[in-house]
Amino acid sequence: RALILCLLLAYTTTEVPQLHVRFSTILKLAAAFYVAVPLAIKYVPQIVAKATFLNFICPPLRLLNLTKPEQWGLSNVTNSSIQSSDGINLGMWHIKPKYTSHLQNASKVIIYCHGNAGHRGFGHRRYILKLFQSLGYHVIAFDYRGFGDSEGKPSQNGVVQDTLTVYKWVVKHTQSECRIYVWGHSLGTSIATHAIAEVQSTMVKQPEGLILEAPFTSISEAIFRYPLSRYLLHLYPTEFIHNLICAAFKRNSIQFSTVQVLPLIKCKVLMLHAMDDTKVDYSLGEKLFNEMKACGICKCPFIKFYSFEKLHGFGHNYIHKYPKLPALLTDFEDS
Repeated sequence: RALILCLLLAYTTTEVPQLHVRFSTILKLAAAFYVAVPLAIKYVPQIVAKATFLNFICPPLRLLNLTKPEQWGLSNVTNSSIQSSDGINLGMWHIKPKYTSHLQNASKVIIYCHGNAGHRGFGHRRYILKLFQSLGYHVIAFDYRGFGDSEGKPSQNGVVQDTLTVYKWVVKHTQSECRIYVWGHSLGTSIATHAIAEVQSTMVKQPEGLILEAPFTSISEAIFRYPLSRYLLHLYPTEFIHNLICAAFKRNSIQFSTVQVLPLIKCKVLMLHAMDDTKVDYSLGEKLFNEMKACGICKCPFIKFYSFEKLHGFGHNYIHKYPKLPALLTDFEDS
């Protein structure tokens, strides 16, 4: 026992100074990080733009094989590219129903506006695309600029213009009787809403409906609960860091204020939100709907909000697993 005690004392005597040095180093690094983050947001506001779009979270282009949709478990798909209004090439899939091949014969089309990160075939997205296909829709899935195999860098105006470009392409290649629906998920809900607002002011052919899956009121409100920013709001005084982030949004011309634009939309609107959504909080979708009902200037002829209880486990990405979703869409079409 005496020998063990002597060894412990010797170990402690030699290790304590080293532990003190290590602990001191860790504290200094933590303090430097704590100071550096607000400074980076203030003086390099592009960081906030990158954190908004997260388009860099994607495998290298050479590994994607987006030109081969069958490798993503999809069939009867044509891969192509179209040019946005400022000359940027956008990757796009035309997913056709089982017994139809020509878009010009389509009776109904869904333009799918995905959320941030990844690409048009990423994760859950291909499963909802397959669902649309099975329900008889022609589906147009595309990547905004800077995403997937599309060129350029994303910006709010840029991704909205990309969506408008895709909409114009669909109108050009379909008959006048074709019903066009625009489906947005997460960040794509605001992109889709802004794009339709532009369609209303610039085009004759109007969309039949807008479907918003996991919508939010505005990006400035969404950051209070979004995982990336939520931690910052806990680390720093809330008002200080929130104002700093919002200033960076402004310098990047990012607003994504769905609550301001949605009242102007003249087509019918369907909103879907899971109560266990951990990325775009359910309360934001509910608040957006309530704002539309209470604002007194909402122009859409029909607006419906469906919530999905936590017991389903749909979270942010898996509402497409709801067995009655096809029936909801049919009811929406007939509304």
